Amino acid sequence: MNENYPVYIIYSSWSLDTIKKFLLDLMPDSVSNMKIVYDSLYNETNKTIIVLKEELYNLLIDKGYGVTRFEIDFKIKKYKFNDSILPGINKSTNLFIPIIKKTTESDLTSIINKKLEELSQFKLLPEKSWRIKCPINSRENGNVKLGCFIFFRHDISIYNIGIIKFLLNNTHWINDDNDKYDNTIKCYWARHRIQT
Repeated sequence: MNENYPVYIIYSSWSLDTIKKFLLDLMPDSVSNMKIVYDSLYNETNKTIIVLKEELYNLLIDKGYGVTRFEIDFKIKKYKFNDSILPGINKSTNLFIPIIKKTTESDLTSIINKKLEELSQFKLLPEKSWRIKCPINSRENGNVKLGCFIFFRHDISIYNIGIIKFLLNNTHWINDDNDKYDNTIKCYWARHRIQT
């Protein structure tokens, strides 16, 4: 599998804000998506998945942050993907994000588009290579029924879509201190539609 994706793993017990500040002090405008890795009981680990510019990664390696060091709680490595990011049997190459609280098509589309646009700036997928569809209860109020689907152009690699799914999953709808379940984005492979 191609490992030229700008996705890395940081080992540190620092807060996300501290990690981001540390990285941006080294190279402004070089950091995108960040998310904490949770264990099977949904407890935080010291691992953070991050999307950043390769130039920043190379600078960190040159400065010795690719190995564990006693004097600083920070180590970075390239994240290695395997085939587990690919869709299973009876799954499509589209993504589905369920919602658990009442929201509108406009709000949901805006949040997901913003996340995807940020990832496209780091070359994980081309701009405007996706479409979001949110089934709604009524066109009058725009309230979403169950969630939204993300469709990708046919020229987008299944691996890239799997990485997008991985990066969206367990992020937050809004950036605040709300780590509650209703603020966590869950991203799944959509099922194949049965043609009749």
